[in-house]
Amino acid sequence: GFITFDSLSNNIYGAFYADFIERDTLLGTGINQFSQISYSLEGTPGNQIIKIQFRNVGFYEDTTANRRSYVNFQVWLKENGNTIETRIGPCFVPDSTVYFTQMGPLIGPILLDPVTEDINYALLLSGLPSNPTVVVTPTSPVTLNGTPSEGMLYRFINPLITSNQNTTKNAFKASIYPNPNTQNDNTNLQFENPTTQSIQITIADQLGKIIQNTTFQNLNAGKHNLNLETQNLQTGIYIVKINANTSNSILKLNIIK
Repeated sequence: GFITFDSLSNNIYGAFYADFIERDTLLGTGINQFSQISYSLEGTPGNQIIKIQFRNVGFYEDTTANRRSYVNFQVWLKENGNTIETRIGPCFVPDSTVYFTQMGPLIGPILLDPVTEDINYALLLSGLPSNPTVVVTPTSPVTLNGTPSEGMLYRFINPLITSNQNTTKNAFKASIYPNPNTQNDNTNLQFENPTTQSIQITIADQLGKIIQNTTFQNLNAGKHNLNLETQNLQTGIYIVKINANTSNSILKLNIIK
């Protein structure tokens, strides 16, 4: 149920994570007639979609006589718009508290620290599968409370997953204040640029949608203070990301009005 985007498995997407196993392995047939994983690439360059299908996947914890529990889902990776989708197909899960590690599947993008493997950044779905909320960078994984129904679609737009980077929790020694911001005013961003380089600063909402995106070409090394235009943002949690070619910092900003 996990899809990795780099060789170190630091940038991952929880498509529909659970302790899965091939149903034929459970049944002891040795013939792959029940569970299958396949993919297809559709579209033209710039508008391509990779569709990954998990068909009739079984649960390791299924100890019923006929081992009948299963899930079907697809993951769509869309080049145009930089979106990731989990699409739910037919599922038969008699008791989600038995077959899932928690109450339901883990769904969402996760960025791990390459050294400690702590969660640097994540957008994970929580609550009812029919109307979930998004938890930003939890201290431990969170899941849905139950099995999603057939036809459910979960879409993450610009989820800020990156690859080939030395990502740390705060590579730029960055801080933002006031935080939470209750003044209906701009927010100050302080950070230290370790070397002269181009820097990109983005602000995204809890669904990963980019709200502001600013690039500074050949920014000098040293300490910098910038004003983020946050006075028009609605109450909520936002992700501030400082990004360079070799490292980045990710911070949470809480706006309260």
